[in-house]
Amino acid sequence: VLGIGVFLGAIGFPVIFALYRYVIGGGWRAHKRLGLHTKLTLTTTVIFVIFGWIAITALEWNNVRTFGHQDVGQTLFNAGYMSVMTRSGGLGIVNPADMNGSTLLVMDMLMFVGGGSASTAGGIKVTTIAVLFLAAYAEARGYQDMQAFDRRIPNEVLRVAISVLIWGATGGIGSAGCAQRFHAVYSHARELRPEAAHRDVAPLARVTGDGDTGDALDRLGEVQIRKLGDVFCQDRVDAGGGLPLHV
Repeated sequence: VLGIGVFLGAIGFPVIFALYRYVIGGGWRAHKRLGLHTKLTLTTTVIFVIFGWIAITALEWNNVRTFGHQDVGQTLFNAGYMSVMTRSGGLGIVNPADMNGSTLLVMDMLMFVGGGSASTAGGIKVTTIAVLFLAAYAEARGYQDMQAFDRRIPNEVLRVAISVLIWGATGGIGSAGCAQRFHAVYSHARELRPEAAHRDVAPLARVTGDGDTGDALDRLGEVQIRKLGDVFCQDRVDAGGGLPLHV
């Protein structure tokens, strides 16, 4: 049930609505065709689910900490469930720390792609990957235009797909670097917690001894805010320097 719900959420609400109208309106009887976006989303999603299913099964087949001790049916079922969950849900049935590094790499790739447009999934979207693949295929065959399901895809769509890929890769690298920096700062803070606490409290005690308690607390707060800004990969924190973000 969870797998079906995650799969439906990952294909996107426009695709669900298109399938609903196709089924309720009797599209197969009237020989109506689904839209290009719906076909690309469903086809690419199914391909990535099957690819993840096969890759996870093969890479974890002999891993006794995950699927190695299970029978064939249970292994296939669990691998398929995990492949679906990489689209959007993120719910696991085994500890990721017990998986092989190659399996984690495959799952990272699937999560980077994500699901369909206007869905509950993240990533750069399956239609972006589909357009890039169609562009590479058209270039290899010497075609002037990209085509899919007997329909032409404008070149403007390729420009958008390349932009999404670049910005998605840039954001992923920045997030990974920030996570590593946060982990390093957190580990350093855990190791030096007594020394850091003594170093911060001792100057405060000397200043408050002179009767300047308010200024001492203000300066301590500024130090803590700057530390928080450094943890989240910011050079400084400006109280009034924010810019509106339009999505």
